Amino acid sequence: MGAIKEKIAYRKLKGFKQAQREGSLRPLKEIRTVAILYDVDEMNWKEVRKIIDFFEEHGKSVTTLGYLNEKELTHEYTPNYKHMYFCKEQLSFWRLPMPNTLSRFITTDYDYLINLDVKGDMVLQAVSTYSQAKTRLGMHMDTYLFSQDFMVKTKAGSGAELFESMKEYVGK
Repeated sequence: MGAIKEKIAYRKLKGFKQAQREGSLRPLKEIRTVAILYDVDEMNWKEVRKIIDFFEEHGKSVTTLGYLNEKELTHEYTPNYKHMYFCKEQLSFWRLPMPNTLSRFITTDYDYLINLDVKGDMVLQAVSTYSQAKTRLGMHMDTYLFSQDFMVKTKAGSGAELFESMKEYVGK
């Protein structure tokens, strides 16, 4: 993406009017629903499955949304009720997700939205920004302070490592 186009997209994202949030990180025992946002190219299904299992073992309902950095979704990434995918086809000219194409995910008020982006991908940060989840959790990134409600400072190099750092806060 060209530098000018990227700057405009960032400004549009930063200026997005967000929903009011509750403000505090509720303990795991008080939540019912969790959404997991990740990059399909950065995390394999086995890693994502371990995170899903962690929450399901605690009786939580889990939904996932994976971003595939391809023009179209292949048959391998067929969305279903619990596990959704999106690709470049659902992005605007500015390379931001079109909220109407992800409306079911974005408008659901999950108790936690776990954003497993460790690279600062504007597409994933945009989904987090648009989300109406009660608490959005992710890696601390100065560039995207508006995208999460709770940020973990870590040197994690992968989504799996980031979640291990998050467990200290969400696993209580």
